[in-house]
Amino acid sequence: MEPVITFDVTNQIIKRTDNFKVVSDSRNYLKARFTFNTPEWIEPKTALFERGGKCWAQLLEKDACLVPWEFLGANGMGHGYVSVYCGNLVTSNQEIIHIIHSGYREGETPKPPEENIYQEILRKIDAKADDLKLDGTFLTLLSDGKEIGNRIRLPSGGEGGGREIELKNNGTAIQWRYTDSNEWQELILLEELKGKDGQTPDFEIRTNGHLIAIYKE
Repeated sequence: MEPVITFDVTNQIIKRTDNFKVVSDSRNYLKARFTFNTPEWIEPKTALFERGGKCWAQLLEKDACLVPWEFLGANGMGHGYVSVYCGNLVTSNQEIIHIIHSGYREGETPKPPEENIYQEILRKIDAKADDLKLDGTFLTLLSDGKEIGNRIRLPSGGEGGGREIELKNNGTAIQWRYTDSNEWQELILLEELKGKDGQTPDFEIRTNGHLIAIYKE
């Protein structure tokens, strides 16, 4: 459905003709289009959008205009009014527009916490891994000569608040979760891990008490 509200204007009576649900707070999105049925409506034509005691005028181009974003703002009543005028001076009545309040709140849109957690996980892995062990065609990550454990404790002041992170390979992605939670989330897809030839290398995380990153070139 096109984001447009439409009106018929006959003499001085304006009537809305669409069923579009208008939601508050959108910018440069909703349009208004007018059909003038009687000859007194000459150029220039102007639409008036009134809400909460304030009024915004929009000059019509080809009998249409953008609905002012201020008219769709969250403040004021849950409805507004639209009217038109032209020439010197032909006016119309006002047609009511019901406006549904949106869920948008400026400044309250959070950054997904997973992004900070991902960075913290990778930082902790980078800090731990200081050597490799070759066993046939497999490489194992080591820290101080030991295979890295499958749990990583985040700093108490960080995003995870001192909670432990656990990693696993589900066959398509490396996943993580807090050890006190049952919800696994993707850290990176295996297909995004590329070897020197551009192909996805074999990659495994064993969960038998140790985290072992294994791959073959």
